[in-house]
Amino acid sequence: MPHQSKAIENWVASNSIGILKHATGSGKTVTAISAIKSHVQEGKCVLVIVPSILLLKQWNKELRKDISDPLIILCGAGHTAWERNNYISSITKEESLKKGAIIIAVQMTASKTEFKKQFKLPERILIVADEVHKLGSENFSDFFDNKFGKRLGLSATPERYGDTDGTKRIFDYFGNIIDPVF
Repeated sequence: MPHQSKAIENWVASNSIGILKHATGSGKTVTAISAIKSHVQEGKCVLVIVPSILLLKQWNKELRKDISDPLIILCGAGHTAWERNNYISSITKEESLKKGAIIIAVQMTASKTEFKKQFKLPERILIVADEVHKLGSENFSDFFDNKFGKRLGLSATPERYGDTDGTKRIFDYFGNIIDPVF
């Protein structure tokens, strides 16, 4: 749809940093998958952070449908292989980024110190945060120490109600709202 194409175009023009403020049902996920697909095709890694198990499952299904033969690592909601074998660390090293990979993590898992420490070469990684407004909490704020190269926040309401500090953390990290707002 025109608003999705323009949003990606404007996000790229903003050094691939920004927040899509689009209403529920307007295609934020499809828009983000376009950016993810491009990044993975360059042999790079993508981290998708979701707030719930339901969204972990939905993103996994959508990514598998829209990207040919993706390497997807699920983290959280009972998916613990990443903890046992430093898998994230190994796939985010430059020499292992040939095909690209997608890591989908539930927010609670992504906030763990042992998860955050595994990312190598964060400047080559695209982070996509679904329901980005949920990441502004004090508990999650130290995650923003990872300086991922490309950042895309998704939310119908990226501003945190009654939490100016949390809203500031989100906008400081993910950048401004990308036009068009939809």
